Amino acid sequence: YTYNPPIPSSGPVSLGGFQKRTLGSGTYRFDSVSLKGFSSVTFGTSSSDVIDVYVDGDLKVTGLAAMKVYDGAKVTIHHGSGLLEFKGISVVNASGERKPEDFIIKSATNYRINFTGITAYFGVIYAPSAEIRILGIAGMWGAAIGNRIRLLGIGGIHYDEDLINMNWGGGSAGYEARSWREIP
Repeated sequence: YTYNPPIPSSGPVSLGGFQKRTLGSGTYRFDSVSLKGFSSVTFGTSSSDVIDVYVDGDLKVTGLAAMKVYDGAKVTIHHGSGLLEFKGISVVNASGERKPEDFIIKSATNYRINFTGITAYFGVIYAPSAEIRILGIAGMWGAAIGNRIRLLGIGGIHYDEDLINMNWGGGSAGYEARSWREIP
């Protein structure tokens, strides 16, 4: 994955306490994103919204913070370098239908991507150079591609079979799910 943002950055975003922000249909770019406390970002205001967010550096969702997706809206977060961290009791794609195909992160980072605590992530992560770590009782509902995926604790990845035909990488360099094993 090559990170190539089409617009200039509008600076960092840092929300805490009970702060909220809504991003409607469009393209956005930020230096970094930090959500903590009970803060939240809602992506979309209608079911036809398409939101592309470019984050140059760190993206952190901690505490009881949430990233919400309006039902039917499509969100792609393009991540450059730096950390991707979801920890505490954070929830990503927290509202309504929670369809993993509606929330996609594509990352060029070669750092670790951490899901820790009791984080719940409903989405897709495409980070072919990163180590994806799911620690504690954190869980992912969707799918992930990373250089390495580590599960430590009682959390896990719950693969969504609706993603079987998803085009991960495009062209001849794409990826395809050939098999998986269900663990009772």
